[in-house]
Amino acid sequence: MTCVGLGQTRRPNPAEVIVSAEQEEFLRQSRDAVLQGEMDEALRLATRAVMADQTNFVGYHFRGELNDRLRRFDAAVLDFGMGYQYAPHRLDLLRMRARAQFKAGRLQDAISDWKLFVERQQDASQAPYLFTLGIAQAIVGDNEAARKQFEWYDVVQSNDAEAAAWHFLTVARHSGLGAARERMLEVSEEEKRIPMMQVYSMFKGELRPGRVLAAARSGEPTEKELARAMFYANLYLGIFYEATGEPGLARLYLRRAEEAKEFGDMTLDYMREVARVFGDEMERREAVAMEAEMASSPEHAAVMKWRKRSIAAGIGVLLWLGIRLYPWVRQWQPQRGRRRNELVEDSTKDRLEREPELVAAGEEGST
Repeated sequence: MTCVGLGQTRRPNPAEVIVSAEQEEFLRQSRDAVLQGEMDEALRLATRAVMADQTNFVGYHFRGELNDRLRRFDAAVLDFGMGYQYAPHRLDLLRMRARAQFKAGRLQDAISDWKLFVERQQDASQAPYLFTLGIAQAIVGDNEAARKQFEWYDVVQSNDAEAAAWHFLTVARHSGLGAARERMLEVSEEEKRIPMMQVYSMFKGELRPGRVLAAARSGEPTEKELARAMFYANLYLGIFYEATGEPGLARLYLRRAEEAKEFGDMTLDYMREVARVFGDEMERREAVAMEAEMASSPEHAAVMKWRKRSIAAGIGVLLWLGIRLYPWVRQWQPQRGRRRNELVEDSTKDRLEREPELVAAGEEGST
């Protein structure tokens, strides 16, 4: 997976699109603002670039990348979508929209975009490389589709302990731990990322989880190396515990992986988002399951029965009061009407009695 930094966004090929001088100038200013860390100004200038030519995908592409970096994932989805609308030949925009959909937590939309990306690829050989599609399918529980995707990925990108771990998760969910270990993807000692070989041994049942954490801290790593190693350890401990049926521990380690600082590496930073989205999805599923369990429990049924009876009793009391008070209300209303008429008559009589005095006073004043 590769990504061009915002400060070095690829200039559009003149053969693909003509960029106006005004739009190019706003894009240049926005890039400069990014390099200076002035992200709000960069976003404002990127919007000016979009407005300079609203049918050109270039402005949407750049602003989408900027919104993604600012974690404005919904806005990024809209920008990549608009760019793709005006340049449907730019399949990279479709793939970037899928990534933004995933980060926004809209997993089914992300899967749909990745599948559309596969369908519209002229080069079918690129489809197996969609590791991200397999991850999204695994998170939503589409285990068979995810398993096939990781097995396909293994054909073109073998010796990947991460793919082996995700593949293990999908098989374990579908067929159990025994089948998952029997069908594990092969990984050789060429896997150099610490502690991914220990992670692989843990999934095979040859190593305890604590040894993975110990391997991540071993030696004399730099601060950056330690952060990477601990991130991998936490992420794949989370996936291991999800596969082995311990969701509480799975969420704990996924949240620890999510809390890692930004690496400045597109792949690692995307996997941080994976940890967050996976943890969120697990919590959502747990809440749904808990609600369903409560709804089917005898206690909930008793509460609902009591509530219905209380509502019925309340309605009955209101009806009884209405029936009892109706005659009194009917008696009181005519009395109230007569009293109002008497007040009107008294007021009219008083006004008529005072009119001669007022007229006389007016005549006296006029003389």
